[in-house]
Amino acid sequence: MKKSENLVATLLAVYAIILTLCIAIYAIFKLLDVNITLATNLLIWSATIFAPIAVLMTYTSWKEQKTAEVISNLAQNDLKKYAKIMNEIS
Repeated sequence: MKKSENLVATLLAVYAIILTLCIAIYAIFKLLDVNITLATNLLIWSATIFAPIAVLMTYTSWKEQKTAEVISNLAQNDLKKYAKIMNEIS
């Protein structure tokens, strides 16, 4: 559960950084009287770029969880085999 909470916090931090950068660029464009639609597109870009980052981070987390699950299943199978052998010996 802690990994899930850590992932959510990391994703929120990444999005906050991207959004902050885009707002800063927006403010600079506003001061320089640059085309405002370009600055607005930066804010749209910040939301768009977040999705692939979230997917990559989630995939990495899922891959680690799946690996742990496979190892757990192997250990349970070995334990059952050893218990069966011990019962046959007794």
